[in-house]
Amino acid sequence: MYGNGPMPKLPITVNVDFTGVSVQNGAWTGTPAWTITPNTQQVQPGNNKITWTLTTLNAAQQNSVPAGYTAGFTSDGILFKSTNQQAWNSAPALQSDGTIQADDNFHGLSQAVNYYYGTKVQLTPNASTNGLLGTWSADPDVQNEAGNIMLAAAK
Repeated sequence: MYGNGPMPKLPITVNVDFTGVSVQNGAWTGTPAWTITPNTQQVQPGNNKITWTLTTLNAAQQNSVPAGYTAGFTSDGILFKSTNQQAWNSAPALQSDGTIQADDNFHGLSQAVNYYYGTKVQLTPNASTNGLLGTWSADPDVQNEAGNIMLAAAK
């Protein structure tokens, strides 16, 4: 428990804009744009429940998923880096509602710790669509994307 109250719930939104992504000549073309809010999440000492939710809105706030497809996290949709300063206690898990959740206890840290992670999503053809599965990842360490996608544990 966190103090005498309930475990803090920390929401993170992963927005993937698939505008311009399509299947052409049997292959995916285009690159989705990623926005993760907040891209740095401060967690408190003690137990924390972190929930990642996928959205697929474009700048006009419309669903950007290509017709005939459904977007979702992959089963390993949130991957903590092996180069993190300290191991993450439990792996993030895909939930039946499509979110990803992870719990961890940050009790007794002697200093702040940064947990860097990447995220992975897929487009799956609907039952009525004869199409390809497509998978994309956002990994700021590899892709030199602006901003750091991380969780910071307070001391």
